[in-house]
Amino acid sequence: MAERFFRVLPGRYPLRNSEVRVQFRERRRFGSVLVDEMRAWVDDTPDPKAVVDRTKRAIIQRLARDLAVNDLMGDTPYKP
Repeated sequence: MAERFFRVLPGRYPLRNSEVRVQFRERRRFGSVLVDEMRAWVDDTPDPKAVVDRTKRAIIQRLARDLAVNDLMGDTPYKP
């Protein structure tokens, strides 16, 4: 399995520092590929690192849930 890592970036809007994007990426031979991404708001938060850590845990839990459902249901062509 390829190495996976997190990258924390500022929000998409240039004048807003209250949003961060937490990306879960997979390193490839050339560059990396985005696996999952969540945005988190850090407005009026005394500890933005705690918000980023919670977001990382949420991404990992979401991927684990998706893998468990895929193992249970199998690979189906239907995606809503």
